[in-house]
Amino acid sequence: MSNSIDFAAAFVEAQATTPFDKLIATMNLATRAVKAERDRLTKDADAQTKFDAAVINIHALTTQMQENPAMINDYLEAGTEMRRANTTRLAREEKSIPQWESITQCFEKAEEFISELNT
Repeated sequence: MSNSIDFAAAFVEAQATTPFDKLIATMNLATRAVKAERDRLTKDADAQTKFDAAVINIHALTTQMQENPAMINDYLEAGTEMRRANTTRLAREEKSIPQWESITQCFEKAEEFISELNT
């Protein structure tokens, strides 16, 4: 999946007309992309951690239920929680789009403006 940035549209939206204004707009785009990547990684890790904890819990309850069959309600509740955690984890995998392409585009564009400003 491509994260191609339409810099022309971004510059119009930011009302950036000079190379310096465009550099600032580009760095703002880079900042947003870096924050999105941080959030993506954090949410992906949180979803995986919750799923892992649910699996550990269901495993522990499986062992405990062998000694105390009355724990069936706890086990069923834990199974439901594991299903929820897995659904969240799978949904994160589907919509988790790495932002590195956008970040790289922004820095390459920023280099162009820096070069232009240095001439």
